[in-house]
Amino acid sequence: MKTNAEMTAEKEQKAQAAEAKRFTRMHGKKPATEKKEPAVVEKKGKGRSADKEDLGKLFGFSMCSVIRTMGRHGFTVEEATLALGKLGIKPAKHTLAIGIRRGVNKDATRKFADLSKAQLDSLRVKVPAAKGGK
Repeated sequence: MKTNAEMTAEKEQKAQAAEAKRFTRMHGKKPATEKKEPAVVEKKGKGRSADKEDLGKLFGFSMCSVIRTMGRHGFTVEEATLALGKLGIKPAKHTLAIGIRRGVNKDATRKFADLSKAQLDSLRVKVPAAKGGK
């Protein structure tokens, strides 16, 4: 007479065999029976000198909070694009539009950068006048 453990092991083997048959019918090949260990890949750093915490920050604040503050102080999307472009930063147009709008509406659920007047003035850029067409 078989023990309870032997009967359970036998049932598991039959279930695995049935699953393998079903897999073969569906995919036309046998399933892999042994599990392979994933290869360990070492990531090489790019040698950045800045801390990760400082990346994406301007005047010590996140880019989004600076953009919202720019909106609060009357910047347009075009002015913000030029100001950040002057600094070599190219955020998505949608990001600028949403941030400026949240600044204009003074969205209380978001954080704003506490920029000084000098810092805001350093961001101000004159938008070139559009050249007339007709």
